[in-house]
Amino acid sequence: MKYDKSKIECYNCHKFGHYSWKCRSNVEEKANLVDNNKEEDESTLLMATTEDDTDDYSSWYLDNGASNHMCGYEDKFVEIKKTTRGNVSFGDTSKIQIKGIGIILISCKSGDLKLINEVNYVLKLNNNILSLGQLLEKGYDIHMKNMHLWPKDSSNNLIVKMHMAKNRLFPLNLKTINAKCLKANG
Repeated sequence: MKYDKSKIECYNCHKFGHYSWKCRSNVEEKANLVDNNKEEDESTLLMATTEDDTDDYSSWYLDNGASNHMCGYEDKFVEIKKTTRGNVSFGDTSKIQIKGIGIILISCKSGDLKLINEVNYVLKLNNNILSLGQLLEKGYDIHMKNMHLWPKDSSNNLIVKMHMAKNRLFPLNLKTINAKCLKANG
């Protein structure tokens, strides 16, 4: 299944069909961190780490009650389209405005770089959230048993196995690649 990029807007040249880091209009500032000879077939997700309290790592929760991926830190996005897209409602009836939608780049233990697409930017959100529903829509299988959760990708590869926390969520530390490091001086 090919991922349709026709609605993706480049934030360098504002043309549709490609991401800003693949933009040919701005080659001298283009980051060559990912050199794939093939187009991405689908949104890919993550590889968990077991390291704690490292500056490049951010805490995420896999949540079956969340309708969308959400992040409260603008500097975690490699690409973001700032728009007011409504509000996020929480179980305590509080609401926070969605400020945009974008892409977060993470580094796996293997050294591979993976994208988390369609992440809502929710200012003042204390915890980053990965939506299990959104993962299911992208072709991931979600397995839960004996207080553990383990997602598998569309090729049936195990992504990570994690234990349920006291708050009944599944915590995960991801190494995010800061958008600032994607700029190279020419």
